[in-house]
This record gives sequence, C-alpha cells and structure tokens, in this order.
Amino acid sequence: MNKNEEKDVSAEKFTLISKEVLVPVLLFSFMLAIYAPLDIYLSNKGYFFFPGTNMLGTMTVCFIAIIPACLLVLLIAKLAGNTAFRVIYGMFTGGIIGLYLQGNWDFTDYGAWNGDDIVWSGFRTQLFGFGTMWIALFIVCVFFSLKRFSRFKKITTFICSFIILILLYTLTVLLVREHGLAKEKEYIATTEEELKLSKNENMIVLVVDTFDGGAFYSLIEKNPEYRDIFEGFTFYRDTMGAYTSTDMSIPMIVTGHDYQNDVLFGDYLSEAYRTSDLINWLRTHDWETDIYTDMLVPQNNEEIGINNLKKLLRVSSDNKTVTGYIYKMVLFRYLPQPLKRYFTFYPDNLKLEYCSFDSEDYTVYTEDNLAFRSMINELSAQKDAKVFQLIHIDGSHPPFYYTKDLKISEEETSFEDECEAMIGLMSELFDALKKKEAYDNTTIMIMGDHGYYNNRQNPLLLVKSKDAAHSLSISDDTVWFYDLQSAYIELLENRTDSENVFKNVSKEGRSRFVRSVPWNTHLNYDTYGGLMKEYASGYPAYTEEGFGFDGREFAPGTDESTVLR
Repeated sequence: MNKNEEKDVSAEKFTLISKEVLVPVLLFSFMLAIYAPLDIYLSNKGYFFFPGTNMLGTMTVCFIAIIPACLLVLLIAKLAGNTAFRVIYGMFTGGIIGLYLQGNWDFTDYGAWNGDDIVWSGFRTQLFGFGTMWIALFIVCVFFSLKRFSRFKKITTFICSFIILILLYTLTVLLVREHGLAKEKEYIATTEEELKLSKNENMIVLVVDTFDGGAFYSLIEKNPEYRDIFEGFTFYRDTMGAYTSTDMSIPMIVTGHDYQNDVLFGDYLSEAYRTSDLINWLRTHDWETDIYTDMLVPQNNEEIGINNLKKLLRVSSDNKTVTGYIYKMVLFRYLPQPLKRYFTFYPDNLKLEYCSFDSEDYTVYTEDNLAFRSMINELSAQKDAKVFQLIHIDGSHPPFYYTKDLKISEEETSFEDECEAMIGLMSELFDALKKKEAYDNTTIMIMGDHGYYNNRQNPLLLVKSKDAAHSLSISDDTVWFYDLQSAYIELLENRTDSENVFKNVSKEGRSRFVRSVPWNTHLNYDTYGGLMKEYASGYPAYTEEGFGFDGREFAPGTDESTVLR
C-alpha cells in the first residue's frame, strides 16, 4: 500500500467521534459560550450590575447546544464525501483559530459602547491586518487539510488543546483576581427622598449630561423666549470643565478633588467625599444631603452620611436577555471587522431596562430623563430640615433619541433637539418649585458634566441664588470647575449672589485645563483610569483658540486598568 492509499484509508477511518473532531468543537463551544462572556464580565465586573452567576444557566445551555450543531455540520460534510469534509474541516479549524486571535489579540479601541456611532473608515489598518490574517488562515488550513490531512488533524488537535489550556488558565486567574462571579452589597444611589425638599431653604445642583455651554448660548440667541424661563439665573458662558468623562466629572463636581490615576478609583472616591469642603459643610450645618447619580459612589458612606445611598445587591431582572446582551459583546469582539458593525449597542440600557435589587424598600436611581420628569410631578417642599440635592440626569448625551418636547423618537434626532428638550425639562422643574412656593428659597445650579463641542471643555453653567429676581444675565467671568466648592459654600452661607459668586476667581487670560479621558475607559472601585492627557488654554472656554496639549499625562497606576473593547 503506497502513501497516498494510506492517507485515503486514514481519512476513511476518521469519524466524528474522535479527538480530532471533538477537540476543535469543544474549543469552539467553550470559547464562545463559556470563556468569552465570563472574560468580558470579569474584566469589567464593576460595570455590570448583576452577579455573573446569573449567566451560568444560559451559558450552559448554549455550550451544550453548540456541540451537536457543529457535529451536525461536519456530519453533513462527511456525507458529501471526503473532499468536502476536508474543506469544511479546514475552514472550521482555521475559523476557530481566527476567532481566538481576533477576540484575544485585537486591542483596538473601536469606541463601541460610548453611545456614538463608530466611524469604521478610521480602522482601515485593522481591517487590512486582521482581514489578511483571516484569509491566510482559511487558505493555509484548507490547503493542508486537503494535502496532508493525517498530519494536519494532529497539528490541529494539538493547537486547539493548547488554546483550551490557555483559556482555562486565564479564566482561573480572572476568577481568583475578581473573587469569583458573586457580587457583594454596595452603596448605591437610590431615589429615596428625591425632590422632597425643605419649606425653609434648599440647594439643587442639576447636572445635565453633555449639555454644552455654547449650545445653550446659541439656543437663547435663536429663541429669545427661552430667556424668560431662567428668571434669576446668571449664565456663565466662559466655563471650563475638568474632565471629558462623566465617571470622573461627577465626583469632581461634588467634592472638588480631582483624580490623577495615583490611587485606585475607589480609594479616591472615599477620600474625596470624606474631605470635601461641601460635604463637610453640609454635615456640620445639619443639612440633609442627597446625591443622585448612577456613577460610582463612595463605599465609606457610614462616615460621610449621604442620605439616599443605601447598601443593596444588584441583580438581573431578566437573566436570559442580559446574557444575550453579553453574547452580543462577544460577537462584536470575536468576529471579523466587517461583521462587527451588526453587533454594537449602548450597554447603559442594561441598567435602565434590566436592573433590579434585593430590597423592596428602595429603588435604584437611574439618570433617565423621563424618570426625572415623573419625579418633578411628585415634588414637595414640606420638610423643616434644609436640603441639598445633586441630581445627575442623562440630559443630551448621545445617542440622540429625544424630540424637542421630550418624547422618544423612533428615528435619530439631534444634539440641538435634546438640548431644547432639556430646557423644557428645566422649565417644568422651575414651575413645580414655584407651585410649591419653593423657587425663591432654593439656590439652583444647572451644569453639564462636560461639554459636547470641540474638546468637550465648555459645559453649561447656570446659577440662581436664593431670592434672585432679575432676568437672565450673561457673565464672561472665567470660571472653572475647580472653583465650585467655594461657590457652593458662599451661596449656602448667603455671602454672595448668582451674579458675583465667581468674581473673586475670575481673571482675564486665566490658564485652565481639561483632562482628556480615553473613551473606552471604564472605572471600577479597584481599577485605575486610562491614560489621561491635559489640554490647557488661556482663551475663553467656548472657543478652541489656543487650546492644546500642555505636556502633562497621567498614566494608570497599573497596566491592568479595566477597558471595555
């Protein structure tokens, strides 16, 4: 018997119940159904609100279902003849290796889940590089499967077995590092006492996500009737923010302490809130303090005393659907670039739609604009104690789906539409305060957490001091988010008014900076942020003039910062 005949006999004896078939099938099923979703979950555990154990049932079903499905495809190919089988086997094994390399070695930041559309034309290099890899794998594997099948199946079995060991090792490390799939109770902002105000004195800080100061100025110029809404307010047109990221902007707005990647983010939060001038002033003067945001909050609230933070356990209200979303992330990560565009989505919807808690006493706070509107309808002002509330809402953050009258559109709207919707929402809040006779005795600050245009450096800032009665005024004082702490306290102590609160810090040509944060940075209590770069300018914040990198960078304290991709 010659060598060619031996190879043919080897092929004939090759059955579906053999390690050469079962090992690649096992790798394919394990990698996509078990490893990939757990890798995404554990690598970004702080982002997901539910315990990873909620996914295990659906993952097990998927793992078991994929195996016979793959065997059925190979069986059909086998029935079609040895040549067809070898071609399909070569493509199958090449595809598995391609999936592994694409999913675990493509470190490109596509900006997939920040709410903006991905500009795929900016990733042509990746398309060419990984596209070439996929084509080469298919050609090489099919060629050797046809020409050297006996040797090829042995090499394939070895490679797939080795990859399985790598995945098992990686998964074990992740499980140990993240203390398993369970989630512990954590302090969460609840809706407890939201817009339940004092009949004596209040301060409301409304953070409207992504509302740009330049956008507000354009709207009041085009629509003079909007000015009537803001009775008693001063618009600080030349306001510089602090960060381009909401995660870092919110604690900075509350506490005045910035984050420089020098400590774990959870440690920063605990210390920033504990030593905040504002928080300490409110506690010392017996004000009720509430912070409403779905960003991370300090976990040492026992010593800080924020009223609406409660210890709760996050759980999923729909395990199958939530796991389905995770699998969508898996497909985005593992599939070739031309197919990724069909598997993008905005992951904050997970919290909005599928988040529940282990307590019947409290409801978690969400940034949803419509939820805030419903709370406006429940506004009351009956408490004796003075009340401070910071409320962070989704505002005009992309994706844009609100119409000007704050209705959800089936088609995409625009940034300007959403800004106008937010002005209408502010008007509803003011009307409710006036109806409850609380408008005059309430100090109100309305701000964006960051801007939208240029380098996101110019967030909206509107201030109304208690009893202010003038029409909307526009100030060109050079304001910076680093000035907020002293402004809060001066307003609370009635030492200034809305038109003069920043006079002592305003200075023409004042140099200010904003720290740019990578889009795909996701902060957790036990991680650092991504690489931050500082951009400074001595010109008005609403222009790009003179705005440039000042040479300062803030690298993560570890290379293991959590990044969604």
